[in-house]
Amino acid sequence: MKKVNKFKLLAAGLLIGVAFWLLGSDFFTFMIWWEILWILGLVFMPITAQIFKGFDDNGWMYSKVIAIVICGYGVWILTSIKVVHFTTLSSVVITTLCGGSSIAYGIYGK
Repeated sequence: MKKVNKFKLLAAGLLIGVAFWLLGSDFFTFMIWWEILWILGLVFMPITAQIFKGFDDNGWMYSKVIAIVICGYGVWILTSIKVVHFTTLSSVVITTLCGGSSIAYGIYGK
């Protein structure tokens, strides 16, 4: 193994240890939240890449923000006009539909 890889593994382990020490019992909840946000960023990457064509990374940092904005706005607007009730299930369904639309755009929209 290269020296750089060992350093990166040590740094990652140290960060995880410090996060576990700081967050305590909330560590696993935080990790689940972070992983879901990372997955949403991946799912919404086709839309983000279209918007930020000129960027070197196609707007990877913005894909998470766009995912939260689109899904959050969808839940808010459908709840406001009383199409759905604000529940966990409705939020998951709307987020899944928005994500599916982004994936479909990535496959068929080009």
